[in-house]
Formats: sequence, structure tokens, C-alpha cells
Amino acid sequence: MAETDAATGQNRRFLAVTLLVCWGPVVWFLHLNAVYVLHALACERGFGGVAPGIAALTLAAAAALVLPLRPAWRRTQGEGRFPTARFIDRLALALGAFSLLGIAWNALPVLLVPHCA
Repeated sequence: MAETDAATGQNRRFLAVTLLVCWGPVVWFLHLNAVYVLHALACERGFGGVAPGIAALTLAAAAALVLPLRPAWRRTQGEGRFPTARFIDRLALALGAFSLLGIAWNALPVLLVPHCA
């Protein structure tokens, strides 16, 4: 029974670490797909003024990316943590920062180029 509880705890910890590290690229991927699908549908159906919706989607994606990574940022500020835990937090923050740049980079063409150009 104790072995099963320990294995379940390790599985939960592994899942939490995996989600933390992969969170940034997953949000970036979802934002990229949502922006271009929304833009393609707007062009196909003749809707105008898709830029405000994409700007709101970009801000929502940035918030969805940054808010879950705040605890990792706080943990990197403290001392006395295991090197592996610090590495995981820093890796998650680095991937989050690159993903935030990717989100901004993906939104720029849609916001700057004329509709359905």
C-alpha cells in the first residue's frame, strides 16, 4: 500500500513538472493556431476588423502564459533549493520567455498587415 502511494506521488510530481516546463510552448502553439484560424475564417466569410479580436486573444494568451509561471519565478529568487529544482524552474521560465516572444511575433503580421492582404 505504501509503495502505491509513493508511486502515485511521484507520478503526480512528474506530471506537474512536465506541465510547468511545457506550459509556454503549449500556450504559444494554441495562440498561433487560434490567431491564424480566426484570421482565415474572417477572410473567408468577409468579416472586417479582426485586429481587435486578435489583440484581445494575444493579451489573453500572454496572461495565460505569465500567471502560472509566477511561482516558478518566486522560487528562483530563494536560496537553499536543490539544483535540479532550480534548473527546472529556470527552464520553465526560459521557455515561457521564448514563448512570450513567439506570441508577440505571431500576432504582429496579423495586426500590421491589411486584412486579407
